[in-house]
Amino acid sequence: MPSKQTAQVVDPTKEKSPEQIAREIEADKLAQKAGREEPKTETLEKADDGEHTILIHFIKEAGFTALARVWYRAQEIEFSIPDGESYKDTFDRKGRSWLVSQKATKNDKGEWVYPSEVTVLDDYQQAERWGEIVYREGPWRGKGWDEDQAALKERERNRAAPVLDKRV
Repeated sequence: MPSKQTAQVVDPTKEKSPEQIAREIEADKLAQKAGREEPKTETLEKADDGEHTILIHFIKEAGFTALARVWYRAQEIEFSIPDGESYKDTFDRKGRSWLVSQKATKNDKGEWVYPSEVTVLDDYQQAERWGEIVYREGPWRGKGWDEDQAALKERERNRAAPVLDKRV
């Protein structure tokens, strides 16, 4: 008859040296501190003279995540076509862009070639992709983002207001 095996309860603190525990505690403190700090924002490049640019503004109330940050209603981005890094970052690994309807292709060397003559996704294409309209081409014409008012409303909900980069 097979013998019963009982599971052993392992205390992870007994298997680690005091140095390992101290390093883990310090790493945890650093992670908690980093979570409380304001997020660093990425500055988008300026267009060179002679380059074609596309200016869009966001209209989605809840924000849209792109280019490693969340963009809120009334914020604008200008993309340099075709050589801007932020423009190239709108394309996924299959050559599709969330910004324009044209696809990027690979050349004989396996390098991406980004389209220079582009059309920004229209309202119908955005609705088909995301089920809603996220942005429109051109400058924002509506009321701007009032950070103080947003902070007040979020405090009433016991939440922190989003911190926006003043340069955008």
